[in-house]
Amino acid sequence: VAIAPAVTLRHVARRFWPYARPLRAWIIIGLVLVALVPAVEAIKIWLFKLVIDDVLVPKNFDRLPELALVFVWFTVVGGILSAGDEMVSTFVGERFILAIRMHVFRHLHRISLIALGRRKIGDVLARLNGDIGAIEGFVIGGATDLIAYGAEVVFFTAALFLLSWDLALVSLIVIPLFYWVAERFSDLIRDASRERRRRSGSISALAEESLSNAQLVQVYDRGDHQAERYERESYANLTAALRSTKLQAIFTPLIEVIEMLGALVVIGFGSWKLVNGHLSIGALLVFLTYLSQLYGPVRGLSKLATSLHSAAAGAERVIELLDEPAAVIERPGSHRLLHVTGTLRFENVTHVYGTERVLDNVSCTIAPGTVTVIAGPNGAGKSTMARLILRLEDPTSGRVLLDNTDVRDLNLPWLRGRMGVVLQDGGAIDGTFRDNIAFGRLDATDDEIRDAAITAGIHDTIVGFADGYDTHVGARAAQLSGGQRQRLAIARALVRNAPIMVLDEPTNHLDEHGARQLVRTIRSIANDRTVIVISHDPTVIAAADHVIELSAGRVVKPSHQPSATPPLRVIEGIA
Repeated sequence: VAIAPAVTLRHVARRFWPYARPLRAWIIIGLVLVALVPAVEAIKIWLFKLVIDDVLVPKNFDRLPELALVFVWFTVVGGILSAGDEMVSTFVGERFILAIRMHVFRHLHRISLIALGRRKIGDVLARLNGDIGAIEGFVIGGATDLIAYGAEVVFFTAALFLLSWDLALVSLIVIPLFYWVAERFSDLIRDASRERRRRSGSISALAEESLSNAQLVQVYDRGDHQAERYERESYANLTAALRSTKLQAIFTPLIEVIEMLGALVVIGFGSWKLVNGHLSIGALLVFLTYLSQLYGPVRGLSKLATSLHSAAAGAERVIELLDEPAAVIERPGSHRLLHVTGTLRFENVTHVYGTERVLDNVSCTIAPGTVTVIAGPNGAGKSTMARLILRLEDPTSGRVLLDNTDVRDLNLPWLRGRMGVVLQDGGAIDGTFRDNIAFGRLDATDDEIRDAAITAGIHDTIVGFADGYDTHVGARAAQLSGGQRQRLAIARALVRNAPIMVLDEPTNHLDEHGARQLVRTIRSIANDRTVIVISHDPTVIAAADHVIELSAGRVVKPSHQPSATPPLRVIEGIA
């Protein structure tokens, strides 16, 4: 798993604050509640001083009921404020996480399929889940903690100076030590956290890879080999976790030692003031209570920097994912066509991946109402032409036109809505037969779903199950044969009733009889559609109206003409 580039804390805040902007009102309410909670706590501690100095020391219990009632009242108020703070912070945090997660999820469906294919899905899922949660701890949690700790420091420090200004000054001399220690540890903890998150992503990626290829692992008896790989990654993650924990384990006692030193100095100087009559016993005890409350937020502030660096490690991985450019971008002013005839034209199209010229100055026309086969050896550029038609990618140069309009000028969802697609591996979602066919058009009726299944030749298979169209096909439709999955994919494309159909190697998983049935289906739907088939199957090529043969990214005349009825009309390259 690749290491995400390091970014500054300022860049993380600037990058993700826009997701919190719609929640500003709730954030302000939460921050007010956060600030009020320590104020109430400070008052409750001051009441403790009054109980000691005005009730216990003089042994005068007249004020006890009054002080007890006030204490109860502030306890109730504090509980209400704390509950409100918890609810608001949870609401804001979860909404913030949801906003980022949805943005990342949508972005993943816009980036290039090739770029996405280079990533391990397990690592992507780790970023989508755990790393996004870390961002909330930085942007929302970090701001909340900063206000909460700051309010506690202000209120408790003010109380210390009200009780004894000189003793307060003495108690604060250790605070710079907190930040000195925090500064020393922050970079180390950030690096350890970054490595731990990366290793966690590697574990998820390996598990996803191994389980999604369970059949391959079993037939080659590589279960032990995969387990060893998983164990190595797990031990690497364990090492990173131990390093992070060791740093935290050293950091926390150091802070506690500094806190204890401050408390001992206060006890010594406070005792001297008490003996000399400059401080009451109640004031000294409450001073120590305030001091213990003060060191908590001071310690929290000193650890906040390390926590933010730890959260930033997760943010870096999400930013690296978001910085992956979208495969295509809808142009401003994009529009829809009032009517689609389905004429597709390539004009001097060249497409380059890295340094490889996959398509080289391709020009051809695909007419409506015909079956056009794109043929050629592996790597000739067949699938690239299909991706350009679907606008999954844009050509490096040249144009792809639909009805004399550059597809880049058309509304992208509208354009793809005019196309039905059958992928090479069929593809299936984890749902019922009805869900899988209706994935092609979500508002399809039951009759339309059944008609599509009949045309695709999958209806008899579906009704053979006890629950018929409500039968759950399982993840990746594993209970179906390759041919059945292919027919299910064809039904999904047909129910869309789109003017353009693109089929990528549709006969791959079919026997000769099934392939001939599919060819008849393709011929039957071509009357009012533009049908484009990527195939090297002679049965499909023989039934085509046109053949576009590719070689090394160029359109060439086929080396032979298969016997066919109707006769082939070959599209030759224009170069």
